[in-house]
Amino acid sequence: MVDKESRDYKRAMIYGIFVQRLGFKSGGFPQYVKVYNFDQNKEYRLRVKDAFTAQKNSLFCAELPLGMYELRSYIYIQSKWYGGKEFEEQLYKNIDCSDSVKYKAAVDSLGLSSFKRFSFTVNEISPYYVGQWEFGTGLVSFSSDKQTSDEKLKRLIHVSDGSKAISILPQ
Repeated sequence: MVDKESRDYKRAMIYGIFVQRLGFKSGGFPQYVKVYNFDQNKEYRLRVKDAFTAQKNSLFCAELPLGMYELRSYIYIQSKWYGGKEFEEQLYKNIDCSDSVKYKAAVDSLGLSSFKRFSFTVNEISPYYVGQWEFGTGLVSFSSDKQTSDEKLKRLIHVSDGSKAISILPQ
């Protein structure tokens, strides 16, 4: 029998605001960010934009096992006449991976091993505010607007007090 108090069964809720990139036809398809859990050696797909959501800023919420996470890639689907085509862009600090020519030039000049990824740690069973994820351009960044996120979360899932959430921005 598996011990339910083991780390594998402990999960925490994360939430934040996702600012999507505009300028491509998403056709109402969802968008995702892949995160990797080092403790479990497992990748998770976070839905950061729901299907048929046209607004630029979307609240996202997910439940994740405890552990240290690294943001790996951004996945979006571009609307085509036959349905949709999925695209996946790697995520690195200070590297614009949305432009394949710039990305290849950066890899050629700097070497892929010098690129750094964003990470965050979820180490206790508690709600975590992970910030506003700015994907509006190819250079990804993170900022804090916890009050707005808490208000949206309260309206969405009727959480009474988001002030108890731990703030962790991906670094």
